[in-house]
Amino acid sequence: MDDKFASIIHGIEEGRLLFDNLRKSIGYTLTHCFPSIVPMLLNFIGGLPPPMSALQMLSIDLGTDLPPAISLAYEPPESDIMKLPPRKRTTRLVSFAMLTYSYQIAAYMICLGSISAYFFVYWYHGINPFDVFYTSQEYFKYDAVGNFTSWGKSFTTAEQVDIRYQAAAACYITTVTCQGWHIWMCKTRRTSMFTHGIFRNSTTVLAVVIEMAILCFLVYTPGVKFVTGSSSPPFEIWFFSFGVAFLLLIYNETRKFFIRRTPHNPLVRLVKW
Repeated sequence: MDDKFASIIHGIEEGRLLFDNLRKSIGYTLTHCFPSIVPMLLNFIGGLPPPMSALQMLSIDLGTDLPPAISLAYEPPESDIMKLPPRKRTTRLVSFAMLTYSYQIAAYMICLGSISAYFFVYWYHGINPFDVFYTSQEYFKYDAVGNFTSWGKSFTTAEQVDIRYQAAAACYITTVTCQGWHIWMCKTRRTSMFTHGIFRNSTTVLAVVIEMAILCFLVYTPGVKFVTGSSSPPFEIWFFSFGVAFLLLIYNETRKFFIRRTPHNPLVRLVKW
């Protein structure tokens, strides 16, 4: 566009920023895949009442996760973006370290929170979580074979369905809310998110607000929650995501610290994406 030498520097910075933000968005988006698959596996293999309905899982893919993922395209550059050496031509946009982080480390933490919230609902209502295994064919549905008994308490068909919907809502809420916390950890790849600035990108703030609004609309709106297979769960399940957020924060800040201090360490390269 012009013949200024400084424009080359700005062009390089813009190219690096584009590459960084694409990686952040992909890393964030891939994380929800495993927590969406695990509920299906628990239903098929463990015989549990569905931890999430098909519509709830679809709403994560097409609704709640989209605004935060898009918002990362507007993330400003990290402070050291022009201090790094040029990346190799063979560098992949989706690296093995990213896949490990998204599909295993962060995903396992979110799964831990969402499945814990799911079982908590049964425990909250006086049902032994171990008694729920292999019951999906006979109980916790509208055509249940009869009352369900656990810890000496009996539950009618209507109560079984309501508890099942509450448990599904708990798993769904925790998964989405954990991703709402996780987006802040994905704002940087090397710099501490506190140094970078938590609220520098106002688009991310708006995106998380939209994400939470969609979540509450699908879980708490009469009529809509029946279609999605939800029922208002105990308020306590909202706190499960705080524990996951703490684990994600400690892991990511520690990982980024060592990336800044010893970027060429072979062990650090395994977690550097």
